[in-house]
Amino acid sequence: MYEKPWMAGPRELLVHGLQHLDLESDFDNRMAMISIDNSIELMIKTYLSLPKRISQIEGLSRRRLQEITSNFPSLLDGLEEFGGEKLNGIELGDIEWFHRVRNQLYHDGNGITVEKEKVEAYGEMAKILFENLFEQQIMETG
Repeated sequence: MYEKPWMAGPRELLVHGLQHLDLESDFDNRMAMISIDNSIELMIKTYLSLPKRISQIEGLSRRRLQEITSNFPSLLDGLEEFGGEKLNGIELGDIEWFHRVRNQLYHDGNGITVEKEKVEAYGEMAKILFENLFEQQIMETG
């Protein structure tokens, strides 16, 4: 199966974050965390915004989509409401916790570090979410 055009942005951000993990510095761990979180946000927005013929989501109006995509907690609420089986293996509370860590790094990041193990765990969640939402495995090269 070829990659659909709407998968490219989330995949690129996720792969970029995973590649930073290989570089082994505190800076790269922070960049990986930020990029992985950005990919999760983009993949959720992308999935929820897909035409109904693709996503099979019933009852999501444009107005409701606009409300959902206004902030990250609402985005998670929307995914919980409309994600159904796409959430298998995903704990939205974990994503919300990691997003808060990312916010600390991004907004208050002067001197703050994040452990590589935490970023790796978030990366694994992001890969599962990508595969669930887009029905395609993430390829870390390319």
